[in-house]
Amino acid sequence: MSEGGSEPIGSLTERQKEILRLVGEGYTSKEIARHLGLSFRTVDTHILRMAKLLNAPSRAEAARMLTDHESKQKIRTYPARLPNAEKSGLSEPVTSQGWRGALHRLFALPPLGGRPNDLSWDQKSIHILRVATMSLAAVAGLALGIAGVMRVFS
Repeated sequence: MSEGGSEPIGSLTERQKEILRLVGEGYTSKEIARHLGLSFRTVDTHILRMAKLLNAPSRAEAARMLTDHESKQKIRTYPARLPNAEKSGLSEPVTSQGWRGALHRLFALPPLGGRPNDLSWDQKSIHILRVATMSLAAVAGLALGIAGVMRVFS
């Protein structure tokens, strides 16, 4: 028997591994479905079954387990980016759509967990200052809002 759950990972089909790799890249089920020509429900079903098979609590953990397994084997069988990503509009992993995506691009907050941090100290400092500035602005806005409400009702 192999250690670290590699036996269940070995039983995954190539399609299932491809889906988990895309999950690991940060793509949503709908984006993966569009790229592979599947229904997003089919993709979600694949992910749920794979997570159950691997005893993973989440889709991200299942993707991490596959990545760890493949890195131990020193085999990289998938491209860093989706082929024809420019045509499909998937050149970068999309974390949010619509106005949320605009806010994300505007404020460019650092990603939360799950990714290795290979930023320089200067870049880390800039990200910390961005978060601190946004926090200060949120607290100030909240205080002004409360003060305005109190003024209206007093």
